[in-house]
Amino acid sequence: MIRAASGLLEDRAVEELAQSRGVGRETVRGQVKAVLAKTGCRSQAGFIRRLAPLTTAA
Repeated sequence: MIRAASGLLEDRAVEELAQSRGVGRETVRGQVKAVLAKTGCRSQAGFIRRLAPLTTAA
């Protein structure tokens, strides 16, 4: 799940994440949905907006 979250923050597509990890697209989609639920975000864009400030260097 952490890899899925990290991939979203790197602006990588679900298909790209699945292919690079050797898992199915639906596996990654399920992980993304779990990340969104745990963070209270309704969309991938909302997740990125919420966490992007934490990833930028000050």
